[in-house]
Amino acid sequence: MPSGEIESIGEFWKESHVAVQQILATEPAEGVVSVLDSYAIPATATLILLFFLLMFPMLANGLFSTAASLFNTKRLLLVEESSSMKSNREILLLFWILVLSFIAAGTLTRFLLYAACIMLFLLLRRGCLAILGWVNKTSVFKTVDGFYHSYFSIWGATVFLAAIINVAIPSLGLQNMAVLVGSTAILALAGFIISGYQLIISNGFSLSFWILYLCTLEILPLIIFMHYICLMR
Repeated sequence: MPSGEIESIGEFWKESHVAVQQILATEPAEGVVSVLDSYAIPATATLILLFFLLMFPMLANGLFSTAASLFNTKRLLLVEESSSMKSNREILLLFWILVLSFIAAGTLTRFLLYAACIMLFLLLRRGCLAILGWVNKTSVFKTVDGFYHSYFSIWGATVFLAAIINVAIPSLGLQNMAVLVGSTAILALAGFIISGYQLIISNGFSLSFWILYLCTLEILPLIIFMHYICLMR
């Protein structure tokens, strides 16, 4: 790969990494990019681009079907009932995990660590919900997990868009990008809570059960996860 292309991709990664870190109010990594990272950056970017090209039909379908179902519990349920729509949504979720980990990491080691931690977090969350569903003899918590993935996927798209806009139009300012990311996060969380509440209540569970569920299996694990992600920096 030509050295000019390596430098070009490397510069974009560093700029987008700094932008995301500033939006998230954390300090970017100090020091010069190592020789390994100087080659790992374009190699990783190439693999992600190849993934995008190979999976583009599924990614596009997943994005459109998921976005169209947000804030509509009936449509979210249709996604969960369709194996193809669910598969497309999961591919889209994986793509955003890789892209956002790549942008936020700054080095190959952190990219791998961030991506692995996010995937592990989602797997552990799914395992806890599976146990909860087994104890209560219901599949409703599997559907709740699907709702979470739908909102997470669309929020990931907005974070990526904010990073691209910040690099392309720096004059807009990081504050505006931070407002965009924060606002969409609040909207996604609100949409998930409302849709999950409607689903839980319609399946015979009480409001107190839903509040207890949110505190123990949603909010607390997310706080712990974000705490350890910050410690990794």
